[in-house]
Amino acid sequence: MASVEEDHDSRHVRPGNMPCYKVTARKLTNTSCAVYSLLGNAANTGPSPYIGLFIEEFYVGPTQASGLISYPNLAYGFGTLLLIPAYMKFGRRPVMLVSIVIVSYL
Repeated sequence: MASVEEDHDSRHVRPGNMPCYKVTARKLTNTSCAVYSLLGNAANTGPSPYIGLFIEEFYVGPTQASGLISYPNLAYGFGTLLLIPAYMKFGRRPVMLVSIVIVSYL
């Protein structure tokens, strides 16, 4: 039988507090984050098999053609260096809204 203290503590569980979730929920959340991160990286390296074709078709050098892969990967990596601290300071929603506005006007 649960004590009064346990019942009192369980009512104050916040939905965003990850340690309060069950082990299976935490594992599923971490797994889905890992899969989406993998898919994001795979999307960035998508044009790599076509580098030779781009070189022939557009008469560019290998360095310029490989920029199709390098620049998105750099933006993906450096973006997290800026966005994660901004999430912590201002919250996710305002940062995402500002990011969407900036990207839509670029």
